[in-house]
Amino acid sequence: MFILDPHSSVPIYQQLIDQVRRLVASGLLAPGAALPSVRDMAQEHTVHPMTISKAYSLLESEGILERQRGKPMRVAALKRNQSS
Repeated sequence: MFILDPHSSVPIYQQLIDQVRRLVASGLLAPGAALPSVRDMAQEHTVHPMTISKAYSLLESEGILERQRGKPMRVAALKRNQSS
């Protein structure tokens, strides 16, 4: 689902943020859709889990993702005053 290039000049966490934003804006990631766990994403792309956690946390602070304890990160429901 995600393509992370370790040789890019763009940091890995920023690549992930940009891709999630694009997928949400295009509707390919719908509200309520679950994202892979930090551990799974880090293993799949051979990156440190803190890199994925940083991206997820920044997306959560923007209101794009939402966290529920013990459940996967999910795409947040669009708020009425939120525009894409």
